Amino acid sequence: MTNHDDSDVYLARWLYQSWAMLAMQNLGPGYRLPPLADKVEDLLQPALSKIIAQCDQLTPRVWQVPSPWHAALYLGALQHHLAMRGDRVLFRGQRDSSWPITPSIFRAQDHESEAVRGRLFCEILNSLSFNTLQVFHPLTRSRLQLRIPTDAYWAAAQHYGISTDLIDFTTDAAIATFFACTGASSSEASTSSVYVLTLDTALKKNLEIILPPPFATRLYTQRGVFLRSPGPVSVEELDIMELRFPVRQPLSPFHVVRWNCGVVDVLSDSAPIGEVIKALDSYDLRVPIDTLLQRAEATASSLKSAFAQVYRDPHAMWAEYVDFFEDQMYWLAYAVDDATERLRLDVLKHVAQSNRDVTSGVAQMYRWVAALPPEVSAYSEERKSHLLRLAAVLETALEGGDFAGFQAKELNR
Repeated sequence: MTNHDDSDVYLARWLYQSWAMLAMQNLGPGYRLPPLADKVEDLLQPALSKIIAQCDQLTPRVWQVPSPWHAALYLGALQHHLAMRGDRVLFRGQRDSSWPITPSIFRAQDHESEAVRGRLFCEILNSLSFNTLQVFHPLTRSRLQLRIPTDAYWAAAQHYGISTDLIDFTTDAAIATFFACTGASSSEASTSSVYVLTLDTALKKNLEIILPPPFATRLYTQRGVFLRSPGPVSVEELDIMELRFPVRQPLSPFHVVRWNCGVVDVLSDSAPIGEVIKALDSYDLRVPIDTLLQRAEATASSLKSAFAQVYRDPHAMWAEYVDFFEDQMYWLAYAVDDATERLRLDVLKHVAQSNRDVTSGVAQMYRWVAALPPEVSAYSEERKSHLLRLAAVLETALEGGDFAGFQAKELNR
C-alpha cells in the first residue's frame, strides 16, 4: 500500500468531517458549496487530493485504502464524478471482506422458520390497518387512496433482522462505510469492504430495486434500498467494485456526518417495530401456520397503541414518505447541476414498477397538494405545476407506457 502513517488517518478523518459539513448534498450525489465557500474549498482541495491518492488498486475490481475516512472520501468523490456523467451507483458495507454478498435467508440455519417469521412480521404490520388510507380532498372531493401492500413490509423485515431474499444497499457512501465498521472489535485484524454496484448494471440484470415502506424512518435516514436476489450475488457477473480498509483503527469510531445536521444518528430505534420483533420472538414457529396467523392478528390488535403516532396523523406519515421518495429519486434518477434537474426516465420507470403501491401513493399526494387552494398551501403555482408533471410521469411509468408524450422541458426544471 502507498506509504502512510497515523497522521494521514487523522487528516482523512478531519477532512471527511470538514468536507461533509461544507458540501451540501440535499439534491443527491452532486456536491454543492454554499456561497462564499470558494476559499475554503481551495484550502481543502490539496489535502483531499492527497488522501484520495492513497488508494491502491489490488486487482481489476478491488482497491484498498488506509481507513474508513479515506473510504468515505474516495467513494464520495467517485459517486460525484459518475453522477456528473449521469451514472449512478449503490453501496453495500460488510464488516468482513471474506463474506460473500448473499441474501440473509440463504444464510439462515432454518430456512422455513425464517420465511414464516418474515411472513408473520408482514401480516402483523398489515393487520394494524393504517396500511390503507381513504379520504376526500376538501376542495376537489377527489378520493385519496394510499395503500401499503403486505409485501412492502419485507424491506422493513430485512432491516430489523428477519432473514429475507433482499440485500441491503444504500445510495450514501458514508452510510455503507459506517456499516462496514459496525460491530467490529478494536482487536480485530480483519478487513472491511464497501461494495459498489452501478445502477445501469442492476437495470440490465433486471434486479428489483425495492424501497422501504412508509413509516420506516430509520431507513430514510440511512437512504436505504434493497435488491431482491434468488441467491448469492456474483461479484464478477455484476462487475461490482470493492474498496477495502482495515477494521482496526486508532481513531475509531467512524461517524456519518451531514452538512445540515452534523453527526447523524444512523441507528435510531423504531420502538413500535421493536415491539413487533419482541412479540415474534415469543412465537413457537412449529405450530400450524393458521394458528400463527391468528396469533399475528391478535398481536396487531394489542400493539395498536404503540403505533398511536401513525394513527394520529397518517397524512404526516405519507408526507414524510414523499420527502424520502423525492430524496431517493435525486440519488437514483436525477442529474442535477446549478441550473437544471434532468430526470432519467428509465431509472424512474424501473423503481416505480418495483414499488407500485407506494409510487402510486406518491403520485396521488402530488396531485392532492397541487389541488390545494393558495390560502392553505405553501407551494408556488410553478411548484404545483411541476408536481402535476411528476405525477403524470409516475402514473405513465406504472402503466408501462412510454414517455414519448413528455417533452424534456416538461420534466426538467
